Amino acid sequence: MHTNNSFRGHVDENGVLYLNDARGYAALLKHFAGKQVGVTVSEFRPQRSDKQRRYYWAVIVKTLADELGYTSDELHEVLKWKFLRLEAEPEHKRPFETVRSTTDLNTAEEEDFHDRIRMWAASDLGIVIALPNEQEESGTSSCK
Repeated sequence: MHTNNSFRGHVDENGVLYLNDARGYAALLKHFAGKQVGVTVSEFRPQRSDKQRRYYWAVIVKTLADELGYTSDELHEVLKWKFLRLEAEPEHKRPFETVRSTTDLNTAEEEDFHDRIRMWAASDLGIVIALPNEQEESGTSSCK
């Protein structure tokens, strides 16, 4: 399976690459015949799931926004600034702090993001945010 000219596969102990969609890869290469191309290989990290995204917006963001008087979008920005901030790195010509996008998080990073928000909300704000399985059991989970 691939998206945006990105392919997944695995590398065996001899360093041989096996693509999950070798035919799709071969078909794509035909479109680049006679052209210079760049190839990047990295370890696959699954992006956050739709279920994680729905839980974040419908439970975490909604709960805190309702309790604190923010809109969902405002609260989302607050949470990103508080938990996904990247420090400035002047030595690497990055003089300003930035914030990671939640769309760039993998499943483990997204879960860590949720855990940190729930702990902060409970300890600093006295707000308990339901866990994903608690929402599913009560049938109150919804999407943004």
